[in-house]
This record gives sequence, C-alpha cells and structure tokens, in this order.
Amino acid sequence: MRRGREPAIGGHPRLFDFERDLYPTLNCIPMRVRYQLDLIGIKVPLKAWNALPLAQRLDLLEHGSVRTEAEREALRGRVAAWLRAVSDVPLQPVILEEPPPWEEASRICPEVATLAARCRPPLTVAEWASLDVLERFALTKLARSKHDRGRVPKALAEFRRGRGSPGKCRGDPS
Repeated sequence: MRRGREPAIGGHPRLFDFERDLYPTLNCIPMRVRYQLDLIGIKVPLKAWNALPLAQRLDLLEHGSVRTEAEREALRGRVAAWLRAVSDVPLQPVILEEPPPWEEASRICPEVATLAARCRPPLTVAEWASLDVLERFALTKLARSKHDRGRVPKALAEFRRGRGSPGKCRGDPS
C-alpha cells in the first residue's frame, strides 16, 4: 500500500498500488472497504456505492477497526442508514464461507493457488501465511472475480515487494 501522502484519492495511503488506477474518484469499492463490508455482512451494489456522497465513501476507506462485534454493529448501522438514504433497494446480506479462505493461513485458497502458479517463485503456504489478512482477502477476491482475475499477479508482486522479495509474476508489468 502507498505510505506517502498524496492529495489525489488514487494516491490514498489505504489503497493498494495494484488498485490505485481503478479508484481515482472511488467509483469502485476498494479492497479495504470490501473487507469491512464483508465483516459487517452488507453487500453494497456498485450503483448504491456510487450514489453515496464521496465524503461517505472516503469515510469508509479511512474507517478504523471492525474487529469487535460492537465496532461491526456500529459500522453496520451507519452503512445501512447511508444506503437507505440513497437507494430504495433492500439491503442484501453477505454470506461468508466458514471459515473464510483468507482467514485460513495454513491453506492457500484454490483459486489463488491456480492463478499464482504463474509466479516465480510459486506462492507457498508459508508465504500465504506471512501475508496479512487484508492481503489474503484481496488475493481471494481478485482470484474469484470474473473481471479482476488478471490482477492477481500484480497484487502478489506488490505484496512481495512490500516484504523485500523480488518475485515476479507473468502479467505483472512492474
């Protein structure tokens, strides 16, 4: 993730580099926000996301912890109220696998393993376990996406660079 301060939203320190070009105005839901929405159990359609004022989208990007049930409930209430204000579409729950694959540090999500096989060196279980939960979440969501699967090599290369590892993946232009 970007560490420096840049005025453009695309340079926000809570955006991953691999997604920065997608979100210059937060018109798509960043991984950090998708993770929080999954934790609070609310599915936000892209149309509803874009109907939210930019200030509220930024607030979600900058939101802190959702580790405790109290934190999740508070955020769930805020997001639900914001969505009801911009859309009359009923809220849809997120149904997560138990346990979610990104929580399983000892087993690489199969979809990620398949796509990361293009990388050299290949993604190992030890490396998967060394990724933080948000990085594993991002790789899982990308690998399971019809549209973003091609970003897995770029994301994995970014996470490796963040750990000082020079691994390269086919499809990663950096």
